[in-house]
Amino acid sequence: MTIQTKDIIIVIPVHRAQLTADERLSIAQCERVLGRYTIRFVAPKAVRKMEGFEHISVVHFEDAYFQSVASYNRLMLSKDFYECFAEYAYILIYQPDAFVFRDELLSWAQAGYSYVGAPWILKAKYRTWWGRLVLQLRGLRYHLRGIPFRPLLLGDKTGNGGLSLRKTAEFIRTCETEQATIQDYLEKSERWSEYNEDAFWATRSDFRYPDVRTALQFAFDLYPEECLRQTNHALPFGCHGWCKAKAETFWRPIIERQAGIQPLRVYLDYQAFSHQTFGGVSRYFTEIIARLPQYGIEPIVGLRYSNNTHLRALHIDVEPVQNRKIAKRLNRRYCRQAIAAGQFDLIHATYFDPYVLSANKHQRPLVITIHDMIDEVMQEGHTTPRRKALLAKHATHIIAVSEHTKKDVMQILHVEDDKISVVYHGNSVTAVEPQRLPVLPERYVLYVGGRQRKYKNFELFLRAMQSVEKEEKVEIVCVGTPFTEKEKAVIQTYELEQCVRSLFAEDDQLYYIYHHAQCFVYPSCYEGFGLPILEAWSADCPLILSHSSCFPEIAGEAAAYFKENNADDLAKRTLDLLRSEEARQELIERGKARLQTYSWDKAAEKIASVYRQIYSQYV
Repeated sequence: MTIQTKDIIIVIPVHRAQLTADERLSIAQCERVLGRYTIRFVAPKAVRKMEGFEHISVVHFEDAYFQSVASYNRLMLSKDFYECFAEYAYILIYQPDAFVFRDELLSWAQAGYSYVGAPWILKAKYRTWWGRLVLQLRGLRYHLRGIPFRPLLLGDKTGNGGLSLRKTAEFIRTCETEQATIQDYLEKSERWSEYNEDAFWATRSDFRYPDVRTALQFAFDLYPEECLRQTNHALPFGCHGWCKAKAETFWRPIIERQAGIQPLRVYLDYQAFSHQTFGGVSRYFTEIIARLPQYGIEPIVGLRYSNNTHLRALHIDVEPVQNRKIAKRLNRRYCRQAIAAGQFDLIHATYFDPYVLSANKHQRPLVITIHDMIDEVMQEGHTTPRRKALLAKHATHIIAVSEHTKKDVMQILHVEDDKISVVYHGNSVTAVEPQRLPVLPERYVLYVGGRQRKYKNFELFLRAMQSVEKEEKVEIVCVGTPFTEKEKAVIQTYELEQCVRSLFAEDDQLYYIYHHAQCFVYPSCYEGFGLPILEAWSADCPLILSHSSCFPEIAGEAAAYFKENNADDLAKRTLDLLRSEEARQELIERGKARLQTYSWDKAAEKIASVYRQIYSQYV
C-alpha cells in the first residue's frame, strides 16, 4: 500500500481549552506547515472547542485520561485510542510543546517504520570508553536498589512520544494481544517516569525503528545542542519540549525566527560593493537588501569602505575608498571577523571569494547567487570559475537568475536540482526627468553595456549597423565606457565613425535614453538574465535579441529575434522596426505586459522565502 496524505492524521492532545502563548505558537506552526493533513484535537469531554482554533475538530475521551501523566499513559496505551483513528495508516502525535520546521511527514510515513520519535541520546560524557564503564557501574547500583536507570533503559533508543509517528494497525494489534504486559507496565509508570507510554512503544522487539542517526533527522528532544552537533547543524523535521526550561534558551530564538516573530538575520558580505563602483551584481544586491525587511529579514551588510554608487539607496555608513587594494583587504578582514563571530543566522556571499568557507566557524548556512556561467561556457578565465565551483559545492543553497542559468549550473558544476532556486531580476529604471539631459541624435539605435568580451557580439552589431545605416538615416548610441583604440579601428573599418558615439549615462538618464531610441539591440550570444531587457520595456523601447541562451525565456513574445551570430538577420530585423511604427508599438505593448512578470519586490519575497526554507533545515 502506498501511503498518501489522506492516510495520515495529526492528533494534538490537550487537557484544557485555554492554551498558553507558546502552545498557540506551536499549534499555529503545525497548521502552517502541515495544513494539508487532517488535524484533530484530543481532549476531555469538558473541552468543546479550543480557544483560537475553533475550526479544528475535537475528539473526546473520558476526562479521567487527562488528569495526570499516569492517566495520559493509560490513554496512549489503550486500544480505544488507536481504534478511534483506525481509518488512518499513521498517527502523528503532536503535543502542544512540539514544533515542526518543514513538511516531511509523508516521506516519514512512507518509510514504513512502526514508531518514530526523537531518540533519547546519551550525554557526550557517556560516549567514551571510561564513560561507558561509569554508566554500567551506575546502572548496577540502581539495579541493586530496584530503581530503573534511564540511560541504560532508554539511552540511544527511538524515541520520545511528544512528537511521534505511529503505525496505527500495529499499535491496535499490540493493545489487543498484550493487555497483561501493558497493565504491568502501567503499574510501573505510576512509580517511575522511565516507564512512560513512549518508553513502552520505543522498546519493542517486534517493531521496526530507525537507527539513532536517522531518528535525529525526525526530531530532537533531549540535549538539542548535542543533537545539532551530531547532524552537522541540520535541523530535524521537528522537535519536542522546546519551551521547557532546559531547552528554551536553545530553541526560542530559532523558533521565533521560524514563526516570523523575530526577523531572520542574514549577513551579506563586502564583495559586490568593493569590486564594483556600479554594475549589475551590486545593483542586484542593493535592490534586494532594500526590500528584505518587509519580508521578515534583517540584512546585515558587512562593509566599511566603498565607492559603490548603488549603496546610496541603502544609506549605509561607509567610508570612501582612497586606495582600492587596501580597502578591499580591510573589508575582507572585517567580514572574516564578523563571519567568525557568527552573530547572524545565515550568510549570503555576494561573490565567489572562498574566504567565507574558512571564516564560517559556526557553520551558518551559506547562500550564493550565480548570475551567469559565461566564463565556463566561453572557457574564459580561471580564478572565478574555480572559486565559483568551490562555493557551489559547499553552499547550502544556490540562487540562479534564470532557468537557463540553473540548467548550466547543474550541467557544468554538477549541482542537484533541489539545491538551486530560480529568482528572476526586477527592473531598476524608472520614469524620471534627468538632472542633466544627455545629448542625443534625433533618431538612433541603442546599444547598452559591455563590449570588450567576444560573446557580447559588438563587432557583429557594427557589421549589421553598417547595412542598416546605408538604408536608413539613423545613428548608433552605445551606452558604457568610452571606445578603446581597438574599437575605434573596428568602427572605422565598417565606415561608421560619423554615426556611432559612446555615452556614459547616470542612473537617472537611462530611462530618457531608452525612451527616445528607435529600438534597443542586445546582440550578445550568452547572458544569465539580461537586465537591459527590463530596462528597455520600462521605457517603452522595442528590443531586438539574439535567439540564444536565456533570451527567449526572459523576453518571450515581447521582443524581435535574430538568428544567433547572423549579422544579416540582425540588420533585417532592425530595418523592419525602423520602417514600421506599427511593429514598434506592438512590441512596446507586449513589453509592458511582460514586464509585470518581473519586479524586485517579487524577487526579494522569493529570496526571503529561500532564506526561511534554508533556516528550517540548518542553524
